[in-house]
Amino acid sequence: MKKLTNLLHLLLCQKSHENSVETLLQTRAGPTNCSFYVEDSREFPLKAPEHIFWEKIAKDLMVANRIVEPEDCYLLLQDLLKAMRPLMVFLEGNPGVVKTTKRLLERMT
Repeated sequence: MKKLTNLLHLLLCQKSHENSVETLLQTRAGPTNCSFYVEDSREFPLKAPEHIFWEKIAKDLMVANRIVEPEDCYLLLQDLLKAMRPLMVFLEGNPGVVKTTKRLLERMT
């Protein structure tokens, strides 16, 4: 589960990240900072708030896709990233179609 949770956090978290407790405490101005990586250095990281949040995201994804094993979900995400790579390269070269692409993806779901 940890590997899946780490991947989801890496892919989806849009908050700013600090790499030390001291820096996090100095800059913590509210919900815009993420302590996921700082939590990793603690004794029980899986019981820390950011890890609990991202583990719930992982479990929700598994339930939504009827997946039992975290490793299977991890592999599904790896396949998704491989499939998306050409699209991401295309969008980098054609930024004007990003909104249209988002609309198309929304219609497909």
